Amino acid sequence: MPEGGSLRVACTLEADEVIVRIADDGPGLGEEQLSKIGQPFYTTKDKGTGLGLMVAFKIVQNHKGSVKTRSELGKGTAFEIRLPYAGSGVTEGAGMAANKKVRRSIGQS
Repeated sequence: MPEGGSLRVACTLEADEVIVRIADDGPGLGEEQLSKIGQPFYTTKDKGTGLGLMVAFKIVQNHKGSVKTRSELGKGTAFEIRLPYAGSGVTEGAGMAANKKVRRSIGQS
C-alpha cells in the first residue's frame, strides 16, 4: 500500500482448522497479477525478489494447509490461510483472546 491504508488480521479456530485471514485496502491486483502470485521470481515491487510469497505458500503446504487469494482492483487483496489444528490444548476461547490481542497490536479494536 504505497500511500498507506489498513491491514486487517484475524485468526479463528473452526472445527479442525486454524484460519488466518489477512486483508488490506490497497490498490488490489488484476487477474494476470493474481494468477502469478506465489510463482518464483514474480514480483510487483521495484526491489522485490519474487520469493517471499512462494516461500510462504510452500511453508503452508508443508504443514498440510492451503492458501486462497482474492483481489479486486481499487479495493484490496485478501489471503485466507487454513492449517490443520493439532489440538495443542488451546481452547477456542483462548484462541479468540489471542485474536483480540493481535488486533489491538496492529491498531484495531
